[in-house]
Amino acid sequence: MTHKLGIDKGGYVGHSQLDVSTVKPTRGMLLIKPSERKPMSDGGIILPESLKDKKAESGVVVARGLPPRDKKTGEELPFPAETGDIVYYAWTAGTEVKTAQGVFLMLMSDELIAVEQ
Repeated sequence: MTHKLGIDKGGYVGHSQLDVSTVKPTRGMLLIKPSERKPMSDGGIILPESLKDKKAESGVVVARGLPPRDKKTGEELPFPAETGDIVYYAWTAGTEVKTAQGVFLMLMSDELIAVEQ
């Protein structure tokens, strides 16, 4: 089945009928399921409603494309994260993709800040 992707009113790429299991990231890309935002910080500070719509800064790797390549040599580089790893990234990183299973984030492997061990 072929799907046409577009940008909806919420600014998301994709559409609600897209099945996440059919999304295959391209070379050097990761598909991330963002973690849920908590209404209160671990220190007990209530977070403002304006932060509710910001992208989460952590999530789980759901899928990944082929390994990235070194731009100068063309040599394949190792991925910094495996499927199932918890990763951290800047809230401005990546592109949100809306699917039937929810909103996911597609980002380049070099946009990762850290991988939880």
